[in-house]
Order: sequence, then structure tokens, then C-alpha cells
Amino acid sequence: MHQRLFLPVSIEDPLSFLLNILSTTNPRQSSEVSSWFVHWPIICTILHELDHLFFHHRLPPPLSHPERQFLLTRFSCD
Repeated sequence: MHQRLFLPVSIEDPLSFLLNILSTTNPRQSSEVSSWFVHWPIICTILHELDHLFFHHRLPPPLSHPERQFLLTRFSCD
């Protein structure tokens, strides 16, 4: 997971680390936005895989748009 998220191994829980640094306000600098363009789809893919493993006991097929698919499957109104 560390490699996929481009984070050092010294960070004990990389997924929580990234989610905890999510801003609650609009970013002021483009550098704040650009890192999330890289991290967010990876986070969504990892969450999708974990969700699939937990509920279906197997890895899911690859996603074409991970951020959209995760949100659709977890937060649908069905």
C-alpha cells in the first residue's frame, strides 16, 4: 500500500494518514490540489478492493474510474 500511495514505509497506516490530512476547506495552492489528483483515485481503488475482499472474499475486477465507482457502490440510494 505504501508504494501505491507513494508514501514512506515509516508511516504506520498510510491510508488513515492521507484521510486525516484531507482539508475541510478549499485548497489555497495548486500544489495542495495536485497531490490529491494522484492520491484520490489510488485511495478509492484500495477502498474498493478492501470492500470487495470483505464482502465478496475475492478481488474485484479492475476499475476504469476508481473514484466514481467507489462512490457509486458505497453511497448509492438503492
